[in-house]
Amino acid sequence: MNSPKIAITADLHWGLPKCEAANTALVESLRKNPPDLLLVGGDQGAEFHFTDCLKALATICCPVGLVAGNHDIWVRSEDTRGDSWRVFDELLPLECARHQFHYLDHGPWLLPEWDLAIVGTMNWYDHSWGGEELARRFPKDTWRLEQMCFTRGRHNDRVYVRWPEGMTNASVTQDLATRFANHLEKAVTVAGKIVVLTHHPALPELGFPAAARESDPETPSMDHLLWEAFSGNSRLEGIIRDNADKISLVVSGHTHRWRSGSLGQARLVNVGSDYPVKNLIRLNGLGGEMEVEEFGPN
Repeated sequence: MNSPKIAITADLHWGLPKCEAANTALVESLRKNPPDLLLVGGDQGAEFHFTDCLKALATICCPVGLVAGNHDIWVRSEDTRGDSWRVFDELLPLECARHQFHYLDHGPWLLPEWDLAIVGTMNWYDHSWGGEELARRFPKDTWRLEQMCFTRGRHNDRVYVRWPEGMTNASVTQDLATRFANHLEKAVTVAGKIVVLTHHPALPELGFPAAARESDPETPSMDHLLWEAFSGNSRLEGIIRDNADKISLVVSGHTHRWRSGSLGQARLVNVGSDYPVKNLIRLNGLGGEMEVEEFGPN
C-alpha cells in the first residue's frame, strides 16, 4: 500500500497584510507541487477571510482537511452571523462543504486507500493547564483567568469569542474533547495509521516552549502561566496519552512556535507558523523524512 504525500500548515491568518506575502508564496508552492493530502491546523482567517482562505486553498489540486481555530470563530457585537458556537458548529462546516473540504471538527477523515484516518479538533481551554499553579503562586490574581487579563492587556478571545448563554470555555472544552474521543474511537477501528490535528496544543510538549517562557522554566511568570491556561486542557491531553500507541503523528498550531518531539511511537510537531513567516511541513509517508518549507521575509 502506497504512503501518501502529506502537507501540513496552520495559522495562515488570511487577510492580515503582514501575512499576505508568505501566504501567497505558500499557496504557490503547493500549486506547483501538490501533495496527496493537505491538512490545515486552524486560524485560516477571521470573519469573511475564512472563506477567502478556502478559495485560495481550493486552487491547489489536492483534497483538504482542516480544523477551526480561535480566530476563525471570532464575532463582533454587530456580527449578523450570531454567536461563536453557531459560527463553529454550523457556518464554518457549511463553507467547508461548499469547497469539498473535510471539516475535521465534525468527524474523522477516513482514507482506506492508505489505511489512514485523520482525527482533528479545534480543541479549547479550561484553565487545567497553568491555572492551578497560578492560583498557588499568585492567589490574589486568579480573577485574571476569568477576565483573561495579562499584566499588559487582555486576550482577544475574551472580546471576540461570544458563546451563547449557558455555554462557557469549560463546557466547550468538555464537548470538544468528548467529540474527539468518539471520533478517535471510530478511526482506530478502521485504520491502522492515525494522524491527530489540533489547533490549540494537544499536549504541553506542543505548547509554549520552556525557553520562551523565561530564563528559569521552573518559575514561569504570571503571564506565561496565563498563556498556558488559555492554550490547552488536561482532558484532551489524557485522551492522547491513553491512545499514544495507536497514533502515528500529532500536529498542533496556535502558539506560532515550532516544536517537535515524540510520545511513544507518535511523532509530535507544532507547525510554528507566525504572522509574517509561514511553515509548510511535507511528509513522504508518515514514517518518512520531514521537510519544512519556510515562506516570508528573508
